[in-house]
Amino acid sequence: MRFRSRSPYRHLLCPSARPSRRAEASRHASSVCACKSLLLALLGLALCAPARLAAAQESALLGAGPVLGSANSLPLASAPQGAAVQSDVIFGRNSPGPYPLTWKGIRAGSEEVWRDGVHLRRDDDYTLDAAAGTLAFTTPLRGDQIVRVTYRYDTPDAAPNKTAILMPLQLDLWRQGKNRLSFGTQYRLDKNGQEDKAGSFSALQFVGGARLLPGSELSSGLFLDVGNGDLLSRSGLRLAEQTKLRYANFGVSYTRAGAQFAQGSVSGLKAGNEILEANGQLTLMPNLTLSALMRQTTELLPPTASAPAADGVTTREFTQSLDFALPKDGGKLQAARTQTVIAPPDSDSVTRTTDTVSLERALAKGTLATARYEALTTTPDGEDKSGASYEQKTSFGLTSRPLDRLSLTGTFQNRIGTPGAEDKVGLRVETNPFARLRDLKFAFGWNDTFDPDGVRRSREALVTLPTFGFAAAKLSGGVRTTSAPGQEQLVGLVDGALRPLRYLEVSGGARLRSGTALTTPAPVDAVDTYNVKLALAPWKRLRLTGSLAVNPENSDGTIKPLESQKVGVETELGIWQLRGQYGIEEEYLATRRLNTLELALGLRLSRFDTLTTGYKSSAIFDTGLSAAREYTLSYARRLGAAFDLLLGSTVTLYDSENGTQWDKTDVKAEAKLNIRF
Repeated sequence: MRFRSRSPYRHLLCPSARPSRRAEASRHASSVCACKSLLLALLGLALCAPARLAAAQESALLGAGPVLGSANSLPLASAPQGAAVQSDVIFGRNSPGPYPLTWKGIRAGSEEVWRDGVHLRRDDDYTLDAAAGTLAFTTPLRGDQIVRVTYRYDTPDAAPNKTAILMPLQLDLWRQGKNRLSFGTQYRLDKNGQEDKAGSFSALQFVGGARLLPGSELSSGLFLDVGNGDLLSRSGLRLAEQTKLRYANFGVSYTRAGAQFAQGSVSGLKAGNEILEANGQLTLMPNLTLSALMRQTTELLPPTASAPAADGVTTREFTQSLDFALPKDGGKLQAARTQTVIAPPDSDSVTRTTDTVSLERALAKGTLATARYEALTTTPDGEDKSGASYEQKTSFGLTSRPLDRLSLTGTFQNRIGTPGAEDKVGLRVETNPFARLRDLKFAFGWNDTFDPDGVRRSREALVTLPTFGFAAAKLSGGVRTTSAPGQEQLVGLVDGALRPLRYLEVSGGARLRSGTALTTPAPVDAVDTYNVKLALAPWKRLRLTGSLAVNPENSDGTIKPLESQKVGVETELGIWQLRGQYGIEEEYLATRRLNTLELALGLRLSRFDTLTTGYKSSAIFDTGLSAAREYTLSYARRLGAAFDLLLGSTVTLYDSENGTQWDKTDVKAEAKLNIRF
């Protein structure tokens, strides 16, 4: 038995610091006993999770999240060399993600990502959502893989990213070539610090793999939840076998995760499902491949006080597909049929048949044409045929790049079905007309939709200007028009960012709307949207932030009728660290106001010890008054070069018009050990 969290991956996670074999062996021999003792203590701590050991309310006060870095809990905001750089370590969960980072609202393009010491490339190997602070990979990150990512969080929008998974423990029980067996533990609460909800678990995990025959590999996983509740409903099992031959691949798998299973993000299993699957792929010729898939999914219902756990809807899926690579030009022809039978436990089943045919072919150099046909037939298997329906879609697309600085994309789609017919036509043109001004870009879009309710039209013209030498200003904007029955709107778009001084950064945008927007129950006048963000760092140890938003727009296009204002400060004075933020939100259409205040004060007792106190309050004023106050106290101790010990407590008080509601007072405690690689 050996512990994997230090020697096997230390040189992989930090390529620039590869220890010699002799030095590594010496350090390992001197610390292996201490590491094992510490791990056994942590294992016992994780198994005592139902006693409300820790509140996983991840916050900047404790530096929580997937980071295994410094114990400093209040990082500097504006130091140019490293003070605003975060380094996180991510453990694979047999899933592509997304995996949360310690910070959200980070600086886009500042990340560097390594997987087991190999540098990864953006878009090819991973994608990063800078606003949400999440990292996703193009292929699943296996359980035996570790990723290190560094990035900058010196932006006005940077904020701690609340996560729920604490540092896992993992032991290799046995490994010989491709054969392996490992044991792991995890303790997790939901993001609100509650341990009695479906998002919390205290888990024991057994993951193994074996190569039975050449080309055949068996993988397994058992995930046990030792918390309260029905063990079968809260645990999961995965068994899978894959055989790879020269011209064929075959596989079979069985997975089961109870309705209250909470380890989905860790194990890759979907809660409340029992899935039996068999698949095969046969290569008849170098350019012709046949595939087949059979899958049965049974929904697992959670147990209730009056009834035990039971089976719900059963879905059986049968898919056959053909892939043919066209010679010479590299085109591709695909055809598939999928038959799905949905069988509820207390009613007649329904059969859905989907037929698809798609063709992709290059017409000329830089020009690619695509065509796709899809038909969906729904047939009830009982005597009642009222739910029968038919729908077909036919689409054509053309992408062309006739010039190096000009691209054209055209689409057409026709849909015929029970609701009626619909046609969509679209064209988009993007160009960079001047070789010396590569940052100057123009984009034009045109889309029309014809359906029984009328015609919906959309037009847009956008421009991105090159960066100005003065103040490093970046500007983009344009106009967009939309029209539909009962709606006609013109929107002007303006976005910009500038840095007039080395220590000052300003960004913002506006959406100027005229006309009406179709809403329920009747059209209303469109409103304008404004937002401004400011970051001022006159001194490398002081950073001031502020933002103003009027009628902010959601990602789905809806508008919030409110005004939001926020100001913040981050500073460090000797051994003291201070961070604070105050915000106000006022709604127009309702008498409602939200005030928030966050304060955190840190004291460096020594180079190894940090004490942090925090206060957070939120008050809602509408027809009544409701408020919450949160007090935190945490202590961080650096234990040598590899470990950090974190202890913390939180007390939350809830107030109303009648005073403090003492019966709702929430007291939580946390103990956590971070391991740095």
